[in-house]
Amino acid sequence: MKTITDIVRERIKKARLEAGYNQTELAKALGLSSNATISRYEKGDLNVSVELLYLIATLTNKPSSFFFETSEDIGSTEDIVRDYSALNETGQQRVLKYIKDMLKIYPR
Repeated sequence: MKTITDIVRERIKKARLEAGYNQTELAKALGLSSNATISRYEKGDLNVSVELLYLIATLTNKPSSFFFETSEDIGSTEDIVRDYSALNETGQQRVLKYIKDMLKIYPR
């Protein structure tokens, strides 16, 4: 089963390619100093911030929702809780911060 990180990294690459950017061009458009950062996002070696993901969505003309699949595709609530529980304390704190950031952007 794919993790959220897997989905986001795949979607970043897909959005970039569909918009006609190479890694260097997208990095420059985002104000990043190196295309290596884009490569690390796409490989899952570096987690992208909510703000940067929003900019990528804007530059590639994708809705923010493009970067995420429905909960059916990610897994059940039990799967998500299991994956969260498998994280160390730092990972869990990052997940909680990410959720709080997302709630600011996408409240019900």
